[in-house]
Amino acid sequence: MIKPSRPLQITALGIGFAFLYIPILSLIIYSFNESPLVTVWTEFSLKCIAHCGPMTISSTRRGCRCGSHF
Repeated sequence: MIKPSRPLQITALGIGFAFLYIPILSLIIYSFNESPLVTVWTEFSLKCIAHCGPMTISSTRRGCRCGSHF
């Protein structure tokens, strides 16, 4: 059986981790978006976290929602 080379193993491992973690990082970054549109970045905001608290945030298409609108 042919054993893959070390650089090939490291490259495959890097691609696999990138495939898993890039979507998670993009969700974290876009959760701090001020815009009600998901695809348009306007500015950094902690409004939802400050209003709802870190344990009650649920995302919707219009931003965060925690039972009351602000």
